Amino acid sequence: MIRNYLGYIRGLVAIAKGKVEYETRKYRPFIIGYKTKLNLEPKAKIILTSDSVVEKYTSANNKFFPNSNTIGTYAYFYFLDPPCNDKTKIELASQAKLILSNNGCILSGAYITAGKNAEIFIGDNTYIAHDVNINCKDKRIIGKNCLIEYQSFIMDYDGHTIYENDNEDIKNYLTDGKINRITISNNVWIGFRSVILKGVTIGDGAMVAAHSVVTHDVPKNVLVAGNSARVIRKNIFWER
Repeated sequence: MIRNYLGYIRGLVAIAKGKVEYETRKYRPFIIGYKTKLNLEPKAKIILTSDSVVEKYTSANNKFFPNSNTIGTYAYFYFLDPPCNDKTKIELASQAKLILSNNGCILSGAYITAGKNAEIFIGDNTYIAHDVNINCKDKRIIGKNCLIEYQSFIMDYDGHTIYENDNEDIKNYLTDGKINRITISNNVWIGFRSVILKGVTIGDGAMVAAHSVVTHDVPKNVLVAGNSARVIRKNIFWER
């Protein structure tokens, strides 16, 4: 309870410093965990958006401050928390944006980065668990009512160029580090320690099993598993 109020004060300070701004008519609290670092380059912003109000709280979002956005906090059911890093980092390059819609929750240990002019959007009532890593150089959309589980990794670029031959005259590019946006639609459940790679769209209501590596689009309402992930069940539905 005390941590929630201290996090609320830290959120107010971040707003006062201009690191966080509202794009909405409805005010809501912004809660920052006590070991959270916001590293924002010039003109980078965390933006709170959406005028909706979430009426049903079925997930581990902040119960003390309904409809708030939280970054770097612990889940309220502490006895279920796995061992995790308690330090949270949000790093936004020049003119990058992290856009948080209503009742969003990013737990402690997350490492979220956005390159210059990149944009990460996280929809209403979406829950991002401990130690999730999100690296973005283009535009990343995570829809409403999603669950991104413990230690998942989401990255929209290769990171480094890969060659088929190291001779400068005849070398072949297998990949040049190309950037390709990721879209995670509404009501998607990504199991723990899963990897979502560049250019992927995951359809509404889909589930990604634990330890899966997603390299291709996932249709809606299916369960995928494996490396590379493939469809193992169709016409599935899940609820929080």
